[in-house]
Amino acid sequence: MQEDVKKLLTSTDFLMDENEIRLLIEEAIKREIALEILLDDKPEGFRSHLLKNAEQGELLIAPLAPASGNIRIRQSRKIKLRFVLGIHAIEMSVTFQNSETFLNMETGQNIQVIRLTYPRALHIVPQRRLLRLNVPEENGCAVLLNRRKEADISGRLRDIHMEGMGILVSTDQLTFDRGDRVHAEIQFLDKSYPNLHFFGTICYRFPVRDRDNTERMLHRYGYRFTDIDEYLLLQKFLDILRGKQSGTRDVVDIQKMMEEIFGSK
Repeated sequence: MQEDVKKLLTSTDFLMDENEIRLLIEEAIKREIALEILLDDKPEGFRSHLLKNAEQGELLIAPLAPASGNIRIRQSRKIKLRFVLGIHAIEMSVTFQNSETFLNMETGQNIQVIRLTYPRALHIVPQRRLLRLNVPEENGCAVLLNRRKEADISGRLRDIHMEGMGILVSTDQLTFDRGDRVHAEIQFLDKSYPNLHFFGTICYRFPVRDRDNTERMLHRYGYRFTDIDEYLLLQKFLDILRGKQSGTRDVVDIQKMMEEIFGSK
């Protein structure tokens, strides 16, 4: 995370300077961070992510998941967007403008987008209990998701915190829907370390483009823990992370972290 972004996150609770607002939003776009959307203060949340190439004075976001949000957002008088950077949640209020087909200049493909007004202020809220580990692919961990009597879904762990994790899965596999209760197993590349097992629910699913192959689409799942078999191991895993990252989403060497938890092999 850039130093100027870190300073902004810890300097104030509200940002109203246009350049400072743009800096945090561009950071979220660059990192492809999941966006939570609340409509008219209703408890049901929707998921999306910010897109590049927006015109000045507006935001572009991908279609909402679940899909019912794409109709509801048109009729909503109050729209709140929320995303997490490090240990801080950033919240903003916007209004709906229109929905249209947009030409992605990088891929040359048409994609459906939702156009929103640009926020005039950002609210920064510390979220220390949701410190996230951003997991690089080269140090990554496989995740198996399964539901009774169904085949496994195999994906890659993107990030993790004490309440859940983000998972990337190829689109040619069985899909789960929001609210589905499934078992998850994190498998480390070094098979000498024990796997971590969880029960939880799918809280969102939306398409993202593979960074290494822009022609390939993936499903990004949000998974919320409800039962954790290895709670103490997960706690130690994140305690070590907290010391290494000092409140950032900078990448961490997973192998070294596992050696600190289980001892070197």
